[in-house]
Amino acid sequence: MNFLRYTLIGFVALVLVLALVGWYKPSFFEVQRVKLIRAPPADIYAQAEAAGTWAQWHPWIDKTRPGYQQELEGPASGTGSALRWSSQDGYGKLTLTQTVPDSRVEFLLNLDDMPCSGALVLEPLGEVTRVRVEFRGDVGGDLVLRYLLPIYEKTLGRSIGVSLDQLAARVEAPPEGKK
Repeated sequence: MNFLRYTLIGFVALVLVLALVGWYKPSFFEVQRVKLIRAPPADIYAQAEAAGTWAQWHPWIDKTRPGYQQELEGPASGTGSALRWSSQDGYGKLTLTQTVPDSRVEFLLNLDDMPCSGALVLEPLGEVTRVRVEFRGDVGGDLVLRYLLPIYEKTLGRSIGVSLDQLAARVEAPPEGKK
């Protein structure tokens, strides 16, 4: 009987220690990725200035998922342009909060009730454009997510890398009929 009692006390103590340590772990995350793309800033900006075009190159907006539906909101492009989507796997909303032609697109992204913000920054460097994606958010008081943040940041970084590769493929491809 003492063994069971000490085991229970030990388990409760362990849970309390993990909760206390988790509370002091950071809740904020920030991820940046950079890619040089062989295209002028105007061509890249054209793919990012309307929320509806992000579905063509951003992996979080996956039209192949079962039950996928999307709805455009606000203006067709520029500040306030928004895309809301849902599928059997989850839902999200992308809202462009500031657009600076050929230079910068800032956005809010809400994935399954986890709001994040970010920016796509374009810097011309001769024949290439340096494209930087900045992404940040806060998991708040969710202690489990605080422990999982390093894994989430790594996964998020890979996903941003994929989106930059897909964006590059769209703007670096020669026009149809020309090779």
